[in-house]
Amino acid sequence: MIIRKLRIEDLATRVEWMNNPAIYKSMHFDVPVRMDKTLEWFERNQQREDRVDFAFTDGLGGGNIGFWRYYLNQP
Repeated sequence: MIIRKLRIEDLATRVEWMNNPAIYKSMHFDVPVRMDKTLEWFERNQQREDRVDFAFTDGLGGGNIGFWRYYLNQP
């Protein structure tokens, strides 16, 4: 497994997963999640100094296996 910063090429998978009822039923966001809004979200978060978004990959070229955000400087 490889953990790395979220990249723009990860967003299509992220949108697909977030539109899955098994995912969004336990989350707090409006569906359907759209790619254009996700791109805006991604660009805004690139400027943040208090948050980093990560992608987990299988390390074998098979793609994403998870996503996670980490807030910096939280007590």
